[in-house]
Amino acid sequence: MPIPANGWRTLCRGRPLRSLYADIARAALGQWEQVRLSTFHEAAQRVQRLHADCLPDAVGLAGVILRLGAESPLPAAERYRLNEAVRVFVAQAPAVLDLSVESDQLLLLTAWMLAYEHDPNAVIAVDPGCGQSRQFAP
Repeated sequence: MPIPANGWRTLCRGRPLRSLYADIARAALGQWEQVRLSTFHEAAQRVQRLHADCLPDAVGLAGVILRLGAESPLPAAERYRLNEAVRVFVAQAPAVLDLSVESDQLLLLTAWMLAYEHDPNAVIAVDPGCGQSRQFAP
């Protein structure tokens, strides 16, 4: 059942919902005219800078990259920015982020898996248990 055009506003008491996941949902529904590219850009910056709360953003961006791929209406420069942010994230996150919480470990592994599905050659991971770097095998 499709969401009515005013469905987002109804859910948010008359205001449009503005978050990365709201814009991912709009994109998935084909409502590109309502997608704010700045939301993707801001999330990519948080992920690339390894901001303390970037794990959900990394999962969202890796999912967008995988789901939309080259067929995406996103401009090529924006697709490149998202890819680069996720690439930096998977290479550096284990060494920088505090992964003492199990939910953060699960989010990190989810982002890795999504990134690997998109580009198996780009994902180098550090095993949080032993600290050794390795290439994911296809």
